[in-house]
Order: sequence, then C-alpha cells, then structure tokens
Amino acid sequence: MDIRVYLTNGDVLDFSQNDPALVQAILAEAHANKLFSGHSLILGCGAACTLLQPSAISRIDLLTTEPVSIPTTLGDEVTVIEDEEVFRVRSKAATSAFREGVAPGEQYVGYLCFELAGGYRVMAELQRRLQNQIQFFQNLNRLLEMPVMVFPHPRGGAVYLNVANVVSLHTAPGFAEYPKGALLVEAQ
Repeated sequence: MDIRVYLTNGDVLDFSQNDPALVQAILAEAHANKLFSGHSLILGCGAACTLLQPSAISRIDLLTTEPVSIPTTLGDEVTVIEDEEVFRVRSKAATSAFREGVAPGEQYVGYLCFELAGGYRVMAELQRRLQNQIQFFQNLNRLLEMPVMVFPHPRGGAVYLNVANVVSLHTAPGFAEYPKGALLVEAQ
C-alpha cells in the first residue's frame, strides 16, 4: 500500500506499508469522516512519525490492490483522470459538443476539476442525465459543504479530498440555465 499526502504548502509526503495485517488495519481506520476531523493525523511506524494538521492537507491518495469500502461522493459514474492532457482534450470536446451548455433532460459526459490549496487538482469524468438544473447546483453546493469527498482511485484505492481546501470547482461543459444571482460571463 502506498499513501501520498498533498499539503497546502505544495509539499507531497509519501508513505508505504507492506505488512498485510497493517494494511488491513489502515483500511479499517481510513474512514472518510475520520481522516480530517481530528486534531492531527498521525502517520508513523517504527523509527519515523509524522503528525499533520488536517487543515494543512489538501488530498490523500490511498493506493492499494485491496478492496476499499468507501462512500463515493458522486456515485459510480465518476472516474478520476490522472493525466492533465487527457482531461484537457476530453473537457474541450465536451464543451464543443454542448456549445450552448447542457440543458435539463440531456445525457452528457461532463468534466469536473477540483482546484486544491497547494496547486493540486483532482480531475474527474462524470456521466449522467441532467435532471433538474437548479438541483444540480444545489448538489454541487452541498458537496462543498461536506468535510471530505471520496473518489475511487483509477489505480486502486481511494482519493480523499479535504473540502476545506478546495479552492474552486470547474465544470465542462457549462449549462444552459443558471440559478438567480449567477454572474453570466464568458471564460477567456
């Protein structure tokens, strides 16, 4: 098991565990609601120990071939994309396909980019039918009120986002309708 911790100051810390019993103990402890809720997150074993302020963590990737029981944030139709160029090409194609934005009732493939403190990103592909536009924005706002978002990692395991350190959320394509109070502007 490999654990990568992305800090708000731009640092990345890497940890590993090869003992199967300890891997299972880590999986049992790595509950989404516990990772960022304590006074500190302790990562250590033997000769080294690291204590981290949860507020200093943007993201934790837990990479493992073991099954991880996680509550996914957006459901099964979300895929994390690790390659920024692949994400850019796909999101540009989706924007071209829906030049006027996605309208209620349309089936679409959309792209979400979570910008995190420290300069990190989590990019995801989302496949669904847009049921109700206002409900979609309410759901996005609810996501940003959660303490943690969890996504399946494409190489196995899970990606945990500390929502307190989400700087912005970009969607591609945009939408045909926006809620009252939105600033209707064109991106440059």
